[in-house]
This record gives sequence, C-alpha cells and structure tokens, in this order.
Amino acid sequence: MIAPFPEIESYLRLTEKEATHIEIENQRFPQQVIVEADSSFCRFFPYQILSGNMKEALTKPDCIALSEEKAMQYFGKFDCIGRELSVVYGDKVEMKKVSAIYKFYAQSALRIDSVSYTHLRAHETKAN
Repeated sequence: MIAPFPEIESYLRLTEKEATHIEIENQRFPQQVIVEADSSFCRFFPYQILSGNMKEALTKPDCIALSEEKAMQYFGKFDCIGRELSVVYGDKVEMKKVSAIYKFYAQSALRIDSVSYTHLRAHETKAN
C-alpha cells in the first residue's frame, strides 16, 4: 500500500465492529464496540501501556487490548491479563484473551476502549 507513495511513512486501518454483547463468566455487557486495527496502531495512538503486550493484541486473532476503564467495567480490576471474554456478533462468537491494558492520555480526543487484530491484510481492499 505504501510502495507507490514514497512520501507516506506509515498507514493505519481501523474498523469498528459492534458486538451484540461481551460475555464474561455469565455476565453480559450489551452493545460494545471493538476496534480492529493494523499492527501500526501504537505509532498513531501512543497510549500508555499499563500491563501486558499490546503487540500481541494487534497481531494475534485471539487477543484483545482493553482501556483501563473497560478492564474495570468487565473484570472489576486492572490485573486481568490472560483472562478470557466472549465477543458475540449475532450468532458468531469470538473468544479473546486480554493481552494488554492501556491508559488514555488526558489530551486524547479519540478514546478507543477495546482494540484487536484486524482480519484485513495489507493486500486486501474493500470494493466500494
């Protein structure tokens, strides 16, 4: 994607997916937005990593990174690395393991609460 444009140093694709709900140990959290992003996410949004491995969340389909606010909402604590949750999209369920917890900077205008690996690969494009 960058090759024909040498002035472009990097790029980032984000896709918002609205889950019907998130389920954790029989507790449901309705209508949650999961952002799927390229592995370059941290170059564009350098949130402070509180624990875990953000790269894992952006490169492994079964991992997810949560903001500290979402970690508290879902698990009641920040120490939830390795915990699992189910992301439900209608009749499709994706199991995810928490691999990182991050914190927004005070000046952050874009607050993404959950970020995960994107299923789109660099060579794929969507038809309009």
